[in-house]
Amino acid sequence: MAKWVIVSTKFLNVREIKVLTFKHPSKEEGEVLLELDSKVYSSTWQVDPKFVDRLFSINDKTHIIVKNDGVVKGYIGFIPLPKEIYDKVLRQEIDEDLIVDHVLPFYGDIYLYAISILVDTNDPLRKLYSKCLISKVPCLLELYQGLGANIKEIGLIAVTKKGQEIGLSWGLSPSEYVNVDGENFAVLRGKPDDVIRNIRGHKRAFNTGSLFDGVKITS
Repeated sequence: MAKWVIVSTKFLNVREIKVLTFKHPSKEEGEVLLELDSKVYSSTWQVDPKFVDRLFSINDKTHIIVKNDGVVKGYIGFIPLPKEIYDKVLRQEIDEDLIVDHVLPFYGDIYLYAISILVDTNDPLRKLYSKCLISKVPCLLELYQGLGANIKEIGLIAVTKKGQEIGLSWGLSPSEYVNVDGENFAVLRGKPDDVIRNIRGHKRAFNTGSLFDGVKITS
């Protein structure tokens, strides 16, 4: 199940930011992502460590992490899939752990499953990390397009109200609902150009000023 959690809290002490960097995680850093998961989700919702290891072995550019002074503080991930598998995962007709067998390179026609965004919920700057990650989504999508990907659609399952609000603000539209354990969750879909335009234009929600605009995503 996709996990979309955007933590809303006020932050004032920007002095706590030392060196903020964005990069594709290494396999070792993938273990840190699982640790972040464990702080928020029960075992039912956590991704299998083998999934992360295999995913990064197949495609090492699906995620970006934000680090503050060398410490991982959050991540966001998009998984490129063929249309049939993409539709199945959004409709919960296939176990999420099995989609790794269908992960594509960022080349040709792909459908992007927005699997998760998560930040360290114990950090007082967690809202800032969320905003920074979201502000980098257009750069990430353009990176994929530069590698030769023709992104046909982006989709996510919003398991929180805030996650749904974020998806809608990106320009994604509700397409259906999926029922998981008796609860209905909205499925949102949209076009990459709309996502890029809406995030860059939605300054009140996602703009972090010029402080991080020039910071590039590195390997």
